[in-house]
Amino acid sequence: MSQLQYMLEKTEMIRQSDGNYRLDHAVTATQKEILKAFDLTERNIREQAISINSLLKMVEGL
Repeated sequence: MSQLQYMLEKTEMIRQSDGNYRLDHAVTATQKEILKAFDLTERNIREQAISINSLLKMVEGL
């Protein structure tokens, strides 16, 4: 596993006690640098996490 892959895999979401999914950890400075290479930001990651949370809540409601 490459260092790049390892750093990006550390971006995880977990289910909180309120039933919502959130990022488990803050985005690190190293991850921000990697994201920058793909023209992405921490905000992009947070917005994606919010979107994923909405989708998971919808699926769980079925």
